[in-house]
Amino acid sequence: IPEEHLGHIFEAFRQIDGTMSRPQEGTGLGLTLCKRFAELLGGGITVRSTVGAGATFTVYLPVDPSRPLDPAEFEESSHGSSACG
Repeated sequence: IPEEHLGHIFEAFRQIDGTMSRPQEGTGLGLTLCKRFAELLGGGITVRSTVGAGATFTVYLPVDPSRPLDPAEFEESSHGSSACG
């Protein structure tokens, strides 16, 4: 996933390749739902991507559900990462 798209991939109905001939199917809701569920549970989700190599998504959830995580607890500052929470 190119870095310029990382800030948009969690938006509803957003897909990097919006053409009708793309090889992947889907509506563009999967990552939106993952992000919202993680937030409802007091956590968040991050993505690390290297173009041509792939992307890694990490979901963070609090051990104690009564104490939501601060996004600073799971943000990654390395290049190609985006914390969404």
